[in-house]
Amino acid sequence: MKQSEVVRLVAALRARFPKSSEFTPDNAAAYCTELIDLDYDHAMRVVSVLARTLTWFPSIAEIRHQYAEMLCGFPDPDELWRQVLYWANETAWGRTPAAVPPHVDSVVKFLGGWRELGSAKDLATARAHVMKVHPHMKTRALDRVRVALPARPTEQLDGEKEKA
Repeated sequence: MKQSEVVRLVAALRARFPKSSEFTPDNAAAYCTELIDLDYDHAMRVVSVLARTLTWFPSIAEIRHQYAEMLCGFPDPDELWRQVLYWANETAWGRTPAAVPPHVDSVVKFLGGWRELGSAKDLATARAHVMKVHPHMKTRALDRVRVALPARPTEQLDGEKEKA
């Protein structure tokens, strides 16, 4: 994002957390430096979500974590199980679906594949396995998003001219 956008982002944060009276210009500069590589529209949605869910001013790490969660799109455990069931029933248990969301495919592959899941004795056991691996797979997905975030453009950090 541009320098003017990151300043607006930090101002929006400050406006949504009025109790943060100890937020100094040095704090604002640090937030600007650490958040400039994020997409402005996604970051503003993150600010909105955090304003509804946090009591205190969010740290840079909390903002970046919520941003990665938003980009990752990894579902909660119950939604993940619902999607596994949907895709398994769509193509018949044991066969590999043609087009499946990456998060569903990665969890099923981690559990041994569609054929292995389809030959499970009962669905309660299969569901328990999905629930058990969910945190691990979500962490992997978040790590992939964090690694893929763009590097900070040095010209924006050094305060050179913004692009119009």
